[in-house]
Formats: sequence, structure tokens, C-alpha cells
Amino acid sequence: HALAGDHDEALANMEKAITKGMRVPAWQYSAPLLQYFGDPRFEAIRKKNLDATNAERARIGLEPVQQVGEFYVPDTET
Repeated sequence: HALAGDHDEALANMEKAITKGMRVPAWQYSAPLLQYFGDPRFEAIRKKNLDATNAERARIGLEPVQQVGEFYVPDTET
């Protein structure tokens, strides 16, 4: 829908996916979605995704992330 220019449908489907449990770690790398950055509806969906991701991370003892797609890379120099 994003590629077709159907913004309302694209945002509705993203919201639905997050509500149903999908976690989307690569939004900030997706060219078709760049047009939505700054849109309050999209930012609310991104926040919901981040909050849900951090809740899942907390359940398994991981630190929270500041943005979805931010991954911990262990120091391999030791």
C-alpha cells in the first residue's frame, strides 16, 4: 500500500500488524516507509512497536533499546 500511495491503508495495516504481535526491526531501513517519518500516525506506530519490543526484551532479561533495529554487538576484542 505504501508503494501504491495508499497511505491510510498502509498505516492501518502497520497498526494491525503491531497489534497482532508482529515486531518490525527494519523500518528505519525501508525506503518505501521513509515518506511516513514525521507523520504522527506513523510515529505512534513506531513507538508502539518499540514499547512492545522492549517489553519482550525485559521478559527475557535483555536491556531495552532506544530504537527497534538497534542490536547489541558483543565486544569481540577481548
